[in-house]
Amino acid sequence: DLAISMCEKLMRIEPNNANSQDTYAWVLFKANKIDEALIWIEKAVKNSLNQSATILEHYGDILKKLGRDAEAKDAWQRALEVATIEEQIAEIESKIENQ
Repeated sequence: DLAISMCEKLMRIEPNNANSQDTYAWVLFKANKIDEALIWIEKAVKNSLNQSATILEHYGDILKKLGRDAEAKDAWQRALEVATIEEQIAEIESKIENQ
C-alpha cells in the first residue's frame, strides 16, 4: 500500500514519465491490481521515447496475466529485439519459449 501511495504521488509530479509509469504499473501488478497495471503500462509504452526492454517485458508479463497470450508474446518479442543485458535476454527468451 505504501508503494502504491508513493507511486501515486510520483504520477502527480511526473505524469508523462515512462519510467515512472512503468514503476507504478509494476507495483500495481505485484499488488495483483492487473487491470490498473495494464492502464499504466500502456501509458509507459506510449510515452517511452526509446523502446525499453524492461517496459516491453513488463507489458508482456501483464498481458500474460490477463490471458492475452498472443499479445504477451508480441511484447516479449519486441523486448527481446532491444534488450542488451544477457540476463534479461535469457529471461525474455524463457518466457517466449514457455508461453
